Amino acid sequence: MCPFGDGFAFLITSNADSFSTSNGYMGLPGSPEDSFFAVEFDTSYDPSLGDINGNHIGIDVKNVISFASVDVESRGIDLKSGRHITAWIEYRDSLKLIRVWAGYSQIRPTNPVLVAQIDLSKQFKEYMHVGFSAANGQGSAVHIIDRWRFKTFAPYPSVNPIDMVEQGDCFMCDTADSGYGDVRERKTKIRDKAIEFGGLAAFVFSIIAIVGVISFLLVRNKRHFRRNKQGQQACPMQTNRVPKKLSLAKIKSATKGFNRNRIVGEGASATVYKGSLPSGGAVAVKRFNKANRFECTRNPFNTEFGTMAGCLRHKNLVQLQGWCCEGTELVLVYEYLPNGSLDRILHNSSSSSNFLSWEKRWENGKLHEAADLRLRGRFDLLEMERMLMVGLSCVHPDHEKRPTVKQAARILKGEAPLPLLPPKKPKVNIRSVLPTTFELVMNSGGDQSPGLDDQPWLTPRSHFS
Repeated sequence: MCPFGDGFAFLITSNADSFSTSNGYMGLPGSPEDSFFAVEFDTSYDPSLGDINGNHIGIDVKNVISFASVDVESRGIDLKSGRHITAWIEYRDSLKLIRVWAGYSQIRPTNPVLVAQIDLSKQFKEYMHVGFSAANGQGSAVHIIDRWRFKTFAPYPSVNPIDMVEQGDCFMCDTADSGYGDVRERKTKIRDKAIEFGGLAAFVFSIIAIVGVISFLLVRNKRHFRRNKQGQQACPMQTNRVPKKLSLAKIKSATKGFNRNRIVGEGASATVYKGSLPSGGAVAVKRFNKANRFECTRNPFNTEFGTMAGCLRHKNLVQLQGWCCEGTELVLVYEYLPNGSLDRILHNSSSSSNFLSWEKRWENGKLHEAADLRLRGRFDLLEMERMLMVGLSCVHPDHEKRPTVKQAARILKGEAPLPLLPPKKPKVNIRSVLPTTFELVMNSGGDQSPGLDDQPWLTPRSHFS
């Protein structure tokens, strides 16, 4: 059976940082250099500390061994009962007298339980700390101070005949202890009931809120899991091919210090170098411009790295092998494609004006004949036609007739019907930016016969800027 705790004490000390951890000390200062005064409510019997029993009140001065104590069990008070106990402590400097009252009522008893003669003026320093200390030692207990008051250097109203001897300084007193104690006790009970009701209401509200939050999180996680599952189906990846972080020194060694002779492409935000890594062979090193490093909301490096790292292995994407972020350098390392990019194949390595003719893409022959010949027909005809039709609809000159990215993805997955394409190449009308009197309209190819595109429209100017 676990014994009861040591107890607690009202404490006035010169050093608030000095506390003893020894059993039976109730956390009181253990150093002889510390000046303190304490009224202990001791619930543990320790003969080595001069305890009279395990249910007594004692007065300590610079020593945990009480110089005065009383057995309160003989006064009908059980400090271990768990009932509310009210205590009064009073010191009169003019009488050099300290008195302690205790009881279950909030009205102070007529006779004190402990009276002792002592001169505390010799023990107190200029600055002292007032409070409580408690400890359980080898036992277990809960010590609760519901409320307390402290007064000093103030007149105290007379209650007992001894108070008529002299009106001296009041150590601790409660002016509310009078015949109105019963009224105050009723108010306290009402307040306690209100607190209990409020606590119960708060508990019920908390339970409802917790259940609501848990339900919301479960629904959100379920939706997030579905999205992740769909994303994994749309973007198969290999977790064993996670891009590695490469050192800047290794990248500089692979590109011969970013030698301009190794440049294979340049763009608005980055320059691509051909490099060679000992572990990965030929690679394409994409070095982002330093001016873009601090554009946090539109950083091309962050956007591209997040996109490529989220879909590590895809048949239509170049493989991201590594990355680097040191100092002001932002670099992505891809696998090197010796045949160049798609635009070179489409334009036959010539000027960008050699676009594929509309006949190649739609009119002449079957639609799947526009597929790359190097595939040698190793593809699904329906999937290829669907992809080509989506591609044609995405490059429609009329931006209002182009599908959104989400619509295009649904069409590619077969979740939406194929787009309706005009039988002939649409007509493109481009207005000049000259004043109205000099307005010039240029017609660029296409059939002008009525049909799906018989209404004139303009391609937005931003598409040609």
